[in-house]
Amino acid sequence: MLGLGLGLTNFGTRGGVSDVPDALSGASSLLKGEDGLAIAFEDQSIAIRDTATPANNIASAGTVRNGALVGPGAKITYTSPSPKLCRKSDGTYGYRAQNLYLNSEAPANQSITVVSGLPYIIAVTGTVSITLSGAATGTVTAGNPITFTASSGTLTCGSTSGAGTVHLRSTIAAPDYIKTTSIPLYDLPYDWTGTYYYPLSEPAATNLFLNSRAAATQNFSVTAQAYTLSFIGTGTITLSGASTAGPLVGTGANNRVSLTFTPSAGTLTLTVSGTMDLVQLETGTVATSPIITAGATVTRAADNMSIATSAFPFNASEGTLYAKADVVDFNNVSANVAIALNDGTSNERVIIRLQQPTASTQFVVTDGGVTQAAIVMPGFAANTVYKTALGFMLNSVQGARDGTLGTEDTAATMPTVNTLNLGREISGSSYLNGHIREIMCLPRRMTNAELQALTA
Repeated sequence: MLGLGLGLTNFGTRGGVSDVPDALSGASSLLKGEDGLAIAFEDQSIAIRDTATPANNIASAGTVRNGALVGPGAKITYTSPSPKLCRKSDGTYGYRAQNLYLNSEAPANQSITVVSGLPYIIAVTGTVSITLSGAATGTVTAGNPITFTASSGTLTCGSTSGAGTVHLRSTIAAPDYIKTTSIPLYDLPYDWTGTYYYPLSEPAATNLFLNSRAAATQNFSVTAQAYTLSFIGTGTITLSGASTAGPLVGTGANNRVSLTFTPSAGTLTLTVSGTMDLVQLETGTVATSPIITAGATVTRAADNMSIATSAFPFNASEGTLYAKADVVDFNNVSANVAIALNDGTSNERVIIRLQQPTASTQFVVTDGGVTQAAIVMPGFAANTVYKTALGFMLNSVQGARDGTLGTEDTAATMPTVNTLNLGREISGSSYLNGHIREIMCLPRRMTNAELQALTA
């Protein structure tokens, strides 16, 4: 079995290989002393410089976790109603920090959705006392946490009294406490890339394989579309019935293998033998991040990371977007958006796409539902890091990738936008399917020479 225990020390408090903040953060280095917003996920740093309102200035390292909560860098909104397994530097998987208990510093009676059959722990501080029912039983007090396997999908926290904090999390999540208000909160989905941790932006996915950590032979009703089967370990899964593709054979205790196939409509049988963990069957042509199941299918929410333009110096008339990112080898999407400005729709937008399906990078400006600029730079490879930048203003839009300029568009009007999205265009659409490494948004259009130098 794959180790998914409590020892998540490899996550640390920052995304890099060291927990000691740099004297000058990567984000501050990106801004180079001018107004704007920059985030460097390599050292989990954020910088905002606002000469008009100095009180808004931020220059901090090691604070880009859940944007609603952590330190002066609390600017990113990470909307995800479900946890996400991410790879650690030791090759295993674990959850980032999370807290499912609402208003964690104002304890009150509440019912919380959990996954039946999965393990959790609830702990309190101060004088708080909570009586549990539903998915677990017992009374939680300071120094006496309760660890339980959820017996149903609802944990009821009642007879709540006292003052202090409450922390409810999966037992395989990092133990860091996260303060919540009206919604559950999760740390950003930092995923190990081989050198550093970076947020991995993915669309929603559903694991159809039940009891994914205790694999057994089972049948599935499938349709004639692409599915992907994956697991970690040394065992074998043999397909029969609606498909005879494979078999899928494991290659190591911490190695994840996958098989994409298209069955005929009917009953698919997956016969399990040997040692394996985190077995996953999902629609689509790629194995997305593992999803733990017990006695029912489980859907992992999409990674919706965003920052309101009101949180940093922003110019509605002109600007510059920059993103350093990669796309994992995902082919089941039509666009891989690294960074986007929009109003929540595709009618008003400024976007940079690392476009795997068309093997190109695209810089797009849309105003009033009409494409104003679409600069296309051919050439793209999965699992390759690209530096991209887009300068935009009335009648002057230009993109650059890795030190090469596109063809400038000299006839473009500007959209009305209010949100900066990281690793996606709009909610539920055009996810990067890759890692976000650096981003920047400036309230001025960089010159073409500056765009070229920034991405070189």
